[in-house]
Amino acid sequence: MLETDLKEQIDLLFEESLKNFTPLADEILNKLSGLSEDEKYLMKYIYGNLPISDIGDYGFETYLSFVKHSIFVRENTPWGKSVPMELFLTDVLFPRINNEKIEDHRKALYDIFYKYVKDMKDMYQAVAEINYASLEYGTYRLPSRRTASPMTFLKRTFGRCGEESTFLTAVLRSIGIPARQIYTPRWPHCDDCHAWVEAWCDGSWHYLGACEPEPFLDKGWFDAASARSMLLHCRVFNNTKNYPDKITKEGPVTTLSRTEAYAKTARLHIKVVNEKKEPVKGALISFQLINYAQFSSISDIYTDEKGEASIVTGLGSLNIHVSKDGYFTEKLINTNIENEIVIDFSKASDSPAESVTDFDMVAPPDAGNIRKSLSKEELAAHKEKFKRAAEIRDKRERESIALVSEYTNDKSFIDEKELSTILEDAKLNGKEALKFLNEAENGYSYLLLKALDPKDLADMDAEVLKEHVELSLPYKDEYEKDIFVKYVLNPRISFEEITPFRSFIHKFFTEEERANYRNHPALLWVYIADHIKTIEEKNFSDICASPETMLKLKEGNKRSRDILFVAVLRSIGIAARLNPITKNPEYLKDGEFVSPVEELNLWGRLEIDADRNEEFTYGTNWTIGRLENGDYKTYNVSVKPWELSEIKLPAGYYRIITANRLPNGNTLNKRYDFKLSEGEKKSISIELRHFDLNQMLLNIKLNDFKLSKDNSDVFISSLTGKEKSLVLWLSAGEEPTEHILNEMADSAGNFNKLDLNIIFIAKDEKEFENKNIKRVMSLIPKIVLCIDRDFYMQEPIARNLYVDPGKLPLVMVTEKGLKAIYAFSGYNVGMADLVAKIVKN
Repeated sequence: MLETDLKEQIDLLFEESLKNFTPLADEILNKLSGLSEDEKYLMKYIYGNLPISDIGDYGFETYLSFVKHSIFVRENTPWGKSVPMELFLTDVLFPRINNEKIEDHRKALYDIFYKYVKDMKDMYQAVAEINYASLEYGTYRLPSRRTASPMTFLKRTFGRCGEESTFLTAVLRSIGIPARQIYTPRWPHCDDCHAWVEAWCDGSWHYLGACEPEPFLDKGWFDAASARSMLLHCRVFNNTKNYPDKITKEGPVTTLSRTEAYAKTARLHIKVVNEKKEPVKGALISFQLINYAQFSSISDIYTDEKGEASIVTGLGSLNIHVSKDGYFTEKLINTNIENEIVIDFSKASDSPAESVTDFDMVAPPDAGNIRKSLSKEELAAHKEKFKRAAEIRDKRERESIALVSEYTNDKSFIDEKELSTILEDAKLNGKEALKFLNEAENGYSYLLLKALDPKDLADMDAEVLKEHVELSLPYKDEYEKDIFVKYVLNPRISFEEITPFRSFIHKFFTEEERANYRNHPALLWVYIADHIKTIEEKNFSDICASPETMLKLKEGNKRSRDILFVAVLRSIGIAARLNPITKNPEYLKDGEFVSPVEELNLWGRLEIDADRNEEFTYGTNWTIGRLENGDYKTYNVSVKPWELSEIKLPAGYYRIITANRLPNGNTLNKRYDFKLSEGEKKSISIELRHFDLNQMLLNIKLNDFKLSKDNSDVFISSLTGKEKSLVLWLSAGEEPTEHILNEMADSAGNFNKLDLNIIFIAKDEKEFENKNIKRVMSLIPKIVLCIDRDFYMQEPIARNLYVDPGKLPLVMVTEKGLKAIYAFSGYNVGMADLVAKIVKN
């Protein structure tokens, strides 16, 4: 199957990789000896390209299942042998997609999905059909941050975009079609990120929204958004090739740029020099944009021997943050204006001066991308397939919830209503939850289930949780029940996979060592620092190694190290956690959580005030971060500023950012830099920057689209003409549509005087029988009525205008050339007056 030169590369890669997992090497080599030639080299490829944590956390047989199934689909699908070997290795065989749990899932997914395409010869057609089928098994819903595995997604019937795209990628790989996840770390024009899928079909890559089927590929709701991105990438696990479109390499993971395939771009060149104008090698350049009111990195690149780094980005604002050895300096740029940047690192500091700074961040301009209208026949066929798939999925979800009625509660400590919620959250894993509860001899098993996240319930293992309960109970009388359950019993620490780490830890450390760490928990941190290497370059920062793997292989990333510290302490009965604000590890001492790092126990107190008339929301329009090793770490403070009273924080240098995002995606920001000393009580007053009417206006060119008027198809441009137009998608009889209709009725005189077209759009003719719509039409006779059947165009228009597609009414103001200059969804108080100002302006 593999050419000789590729085998030689894989042999070299595998031999080098063996050095990283010496404790497991003999076992792996012994098992490899029993495989066929093809199986052996595919296994070597996997082991040569896995993050070290994956080698420790998942067994040989799991990876062998991927190898055997990949060989099977290459030999037994119409397209299998047409896939180039490089893509077969990286995008069919390889088990890792994102940061999900690796499970033996390929055959299970193949058995479910291949039947949908077994009679197809065309890969393009097969990919589109598989996406319709995927909707039968899951859809979008926003759960917690941890990425669920494909099998957990199946059990839950929903997930966020990162889980949908991981699932669809796994499904396509299971039937032998190369697939990869495309990801934007952060949008520049709105506070969010997104992931979708690219599939390789007969020589080229095509994109599609995962579990968001369309009649054809290269079409999705995110068309307009992706054209405004600053960075899009995919990840590939292949150390045998040096990719020309590489952005970064982190351990075995190469990040490839895909920005040019979607957006207008520029290549940004950065050179870092010292006071003598000599190059600074090894400086970390973080390319940052404002998202969720913080500087979020879209990529981090180290400078080379020449002090240089380059990256292809979209056309907008970036904060160039350069750090080395605890010092940093920054520069705001706009890649639409400048892309050759020299950074003078002699100006770097580790102690920024107190200051208040205003700055603007400009998002890339809208590119006018919008979905093309389908023919009536195409639309009808698509809607029918979509509806049928959604009905099948809803039935599966109802069946999973039906488990609740099968359980008879004979335990007094279980509340029926709470149990019902637990089982509903567990979905198709409800039987495992019932197994765990039925074997429970006390209320602590029940309390543990209550403490777990819904996603944990969906992929929990009864035997694993049973072990955690049994090995925790000896310590239950040492703490109040709430503290014991949250910080001793609970195996969930961060976003790692839950494993049976307690029994391993009890065996790994001697009884004397465990007793020593119970008496002096800070000594465990010393042990970890001395014995566990934190080597980021051999690992993947998005993956947490289990505590067992950290102790076996004695290396991992910093996040895994922190989780290990907490896991060991909980295993020996010491309450421990990651601080909810700083995410640093802590243990309970004399009734208070303290850090094993002495400098983090030097505290100050901060009081933050703000105008109570402003709507401050943490993580949306303000954040606070602490300077740590040359960069700012954003803390988690989820209350309004004036509700804080005082917040206890480690002494250090801090930065507060406020961000006010404009309708066009730009942000007006304020930055507050200050120092908080040990024992100091400091007061900071923050505010949002305000914008005027002109700054609110958009400049988005819309593609023409069809509506129905008087039972005939018309283009929207024939209705808007050369004048300004007010276009509203309405939901008759519902709020806040009724509010807006009442506002328009109250301002009917002004609307009649304005040189303005007004178009009401409903999903069907029945909507226009609404009394309030009829009343407004009688008051403003120039209103034109149109139908957007089942609001097919409403969602893509809303997304094209960067407003919430899930809210009605959708309101936009356009001018000549079908250019949108203002838009909102939901309800804006004073809409009628604002539209009048915009039209007159």
